[in-house]
Amino acid sequence: AHHRDPAPATDHHQVKATGLATTPFGEELLHTIGYTYALAGQKQLGRQAPLGLEGHMLSLKQKGHILGTRFDAFGAGVKAFVSQQRASKSEKLGADGAAEDGATDPDKPMSQSQAALMVDFMTALWKVSVLGVASLSRVSW
Repeated sequence: AHHRDPAPATDHHQVKATGLATTPFGEELLHTIGYTYALAGQKQLGRQAPLGLEGHMLSLKQKGHILGTRFDAFGAGVKAFVSQQRASKSEKLGADGAAEDGATDPDKPMSQSQAALMVDFMTALWKVSVLGVASLSRVSW
């Protein structure tokens, strides 16, 4: 039988992980992927044990985790929507002093409500990404 040396693949994945860890949300994404794969491995080993009860319990734990992740994503989406509504109202109230053509000054710093909206929006996107990673990893097992 022909056995491949795992070192090149390990080195490749190490480089990818190091790069990902330095990007925004990269470390959290790596932890999410690691948690999902560790749980999947434990679940598979648990299914091979007598009666496979441990595997089924871990499967329930995984389903609970995914349900919690869905609620987190939904809550973050609602929060981003509410922030967007507030920013829109604030913008309309402040429009009286804006230019007549409706253009905004690109050199003007971002308002607190705009900054909060961006943070809430990015958080919602992150939560949806976590949900996607957990769901895709679950399907692959």
